Amino acid sequence: MMTAVKVLADAIEKANAASREIAEGAAHELIEVLRGAGFVIVPPDPQFPPAEVYNAIRNERIQQDQQWGGPDHDDTHELEDWCMFIEYQLERCNGVGGPEYRERMVKVAALAVAAIEAWDRNYANVDQPSTQMGGNANG
Repeated sequence: MMTAVKVLADAIEKANAASREIAEGAAHELIEVLRGAGFVIVPPDPQFPPAEVYNAIRNERIQQDQQWGGPDHDDTHELEDWCMFIEYQLERCNGVGGPEYRERMVKVAALAVAAIEAWDRNYANVDQPSTQMGGNANG
């Protein structure tokens, strides 16, 4: 019986190794295609957060846009509003830890991204923006 289990375990390990080799080959091929198309491929840097962090922030932004209406809604807020939204989430961090703390920090980061996106849409070409957003920043 132990021999059959060992044979099965070895077979699974060989299949996993073959799958990893195929995946690595496909990844290298994709990188070369992207480089050929002019993309710059940057290797992972341990000083920067892993992709999971950015994906969590991106997913939170998607959820926020679905909940609140996206750019049309975001652009109605004044600059100070974004600070208040972020402060509210930071206040909710007091005394929490673990997954709830991480969730709040993702919300803070996503709100900061939303604020930057709104600023870029409204003030990217304005020398001295007022504190009011709303699509009329050039007037």
